[in-house]
Amino acid sequence: MWKNREIKWLLLLAAVLCAVIVSVSFVRPSMTAVTAVAAIVILTAAYVGATVYRFRKMRMLSDYLYKLADGGRALLPDKYTEGELSLLQSEIYKLAVRLSEQAELLMKDKNYLADAISDISHQLKTPVTSMRVMADLLSDGGLSDERRAAFTANIQSQLNRMEWLVTALLKMAKLDAGAVTMKNEPFVIEALLHRAAEHLLIPMELKHITFELEGDMKAEISGDIGWLSEAVANILKNCIEHTPVGGRIVVHAEKTALYTSITISDTGCGIAEDDLSHIFERFYKGKNSSSDSVGIGLAMAKQIMTETNGTLAVTKTGERGTTFMLKLYRK
Repeated sequence: MWKNREIKWLLLLAAVLCAVIVSVSFVRPSMTAVTAVAAIVILTAAYVGATVYRFRKMRMLSDYLYKLADGGRALLPDKYTEGELSLLQSEIYKLAVRLSEQAELLMKDKNYLADAISDISHQLKTPVTSMRVMADLLSDGGLSDERRAAFTANIQSQLNRMEWLVTALLKMAKLDAGAVTMKNEPFVIEALLHRAAEHLLIPMELKHITFELEGDMKAEISGDIGWLSEAVANILKNCIEHTPVGGRIVVHAEKTALYTSITISDTGCGIAEDDLSHIFERFYKGKNSSSDSVGIGLAMAKQIMTETNGTLAVTKTGERGTTFMLKLYRK
């Protein structure tokens, strides 16, 4: 109550009027009653005026709250320097800022979701359209066995692509929702690389890519080997995709007092300068990406490394080639 400026002024006015009444009672006792009545009238008028003033300010704050409720983002009408209104204004301002920040985050999430749905729809529409065409061609009774086998293999390839995309999206959704509990078990880097490259040796062999392991492969680290192998496998897939026939992929491991690093380098076409800052964004496809690229593997690898208290960075290797560096910090 004592913080209100209006009440302070009313108390000061009441004290002054009391002093006037006391002075008049000594100087002219006959005017004491008249003076008291005048003082009461003045004090009442001042009180009514202060009440009206406070009510008007409260109404302005109320209107501001209604604007906020309707999605408005106007500034507060006035700034109070003291009193309960000042405290109320401060709380309303904090609430307004918080609501504004939440609204921006919701809008970003909404736009991101819309873009993601559009990208997913596009990624699924392409193989579905291709399979529909192949299915129509397979219905032709005069189709040769050779072409029938080729169309069937194409349909199987498109189905595998769709299955991988859906599986990858489900994994990323789990990571986004915080529904994944990362294990913390010891294992050696060699076991991690063996698990990551297990299903990629045939694609490397078909392109005659040399796969080399260097450094301290027996170094022991702790983490979730399942998720980490997923991250490494996605990086290796990217390297295989961009490495020409007869190229090389080199993996180098090193352990320091602070972290363990795994460097994956290829002799591919490299990454354009404009793409370096976007390479880990979901559904981003760089200038050197193939037509079959989805643009989700590196984004998943980055997210996994973040969840495992690690980092993932990419650099160019001279005129040609790309180097990915994974760092797992000691816990």
